[in-house]
Amino acid sequence: MVIHHGDVALLKGLLETAVKLVSADRASFYYYDEKNALLRLMMRRAGGVSVEAEENARPAQDSPAARALAEHKPFVFRNKAGYFLLVPFSIEIHSASANREAPIQGVIRLERALKKRRFSPSETALAHERLGEFMHSYYKAEFAGLNRKYSRNLAAITELTEIFANSLRVRESFKHILT
Repeated sequence: MVIHHGDVALLKGLLETAVKLVSADRASFYYYDEKNALLRLMMRRAGGVSVEAEENARPAQDSPAARALAEHKPFVFRNKAGYFLLVPFSIEIHSASANREAPIQGVIRLERALKKRRFSPSETALAHERLGEFMHSYYKAEFAGLNRKYSRNLAAITELTEIFANSLRVRESFKHILT
């Protein structure tokens, strides 16, 4: 997964929304690289600032991250560093190259310090619902934008083809193209 300029804005907005939604101290966006069985960190938000980051983690089979991904359910846990809420996501997008639906999946990790309270069941459900809606809405909008872009490109190619087909001379064709 490559982060494009528009994706940076999406991830910043997503993580800002996530932090505010459940009063988290930090939020991180990981996508799951199924081919290499890695969770790849793309962006982290802490202290009101979002930064692009790279970090790879290979979740153990019985780890909270592996369970959240496998069960498609949020997972709350605690360790020495604090309280954590893992919110999995899975979005089916159409892959033109493979001519099939290709899932993009991963987790959004929300964190709180130990001196604060654990993530409640209602916060967990709210985060899962709202962040899932956020991701689905974004990808629907992106797909519609790409569809419009490709439609414009196809229209331009069709117009050029018509110009060449209707022109008897090359010089006249170039004159039409420049116009």
